[in-house]
Amino acid sequence: IIVDNWAEWCGPCKSFGPIYDALQKEYLTKGVIFTKLNVDHHQAIAQQFQVSGIPTTLFIYNKKLVHRQVGMAPKPQFKQIIESVLAKVSQ
Repeated sequence: IIVDNWAEWCGPCKSFGPIYDALQKEYLTKGVIFTKLNVDHHQAIAQQFQVSGIPTTLFIYNKKLVHRQVGMAPKPQFKQIIESVLAKVSQ
């Protein structure tokens, strides 16, 4: 599961949104679940995962946080991050 922590007022979050959405479409058939968490609407969950800056993307596997990406990244770089995390959890 990949969770994009964002807020409506966050400029970088708005820039990252289309990249995240495009990657979601690319990984649709690969068993990767993409979801978004508005940190203003779900503050307790954001605090539980210690999200202190946004955008922060959390990678969760078997109910455990396996990677945290703070800040946005260009699509090719973010895709590399996804592939790296997938390789790590499939071992």
